[in-house]
Amino acid sequence: MGFLNKIFGSKVKVPKFKEIDPDAEIQKAFDSIQEQLPEAQRITKDIGEADADTALAVLERIAPGTQQVIQQQVSNLQAGLRGELPEDVRNLIIDRSAIQSQFGGYSGSQAAK
Repeated sequence: MGFLNKIFGSKVKVPKFKEIDPDAEIQKAFDSIQEQLPEAQRITKDIGEADADTALAVLERIAPGTQQVIQQQVSNLQAGLRGELPEDVRNLIIDRSAIQSQFGGYSGSQAAK
């Protein structure tokens, strides 16, 4: 066999197969993910905020005043969610009521209110 060992080399030593429990490995991976989740969420939030700041800066460079417009839109939405009506809508309601009372013949009476 010495001659064949010179041609083909010696037999490869394969380590003994270590059996694993797939359920235990999956549980370890899941536990590891759960352990890292708060840090990953923090990083994701930081990246999202940085992306939003970058997008706003680009918009502000392209169209100055964008930030104020966005803030006004958010303010209008919040007012609407509180049930407030914009001033132009309130004026329209008052004007319409005044016109109806005038043409209805009860302008100046208690019914007009």
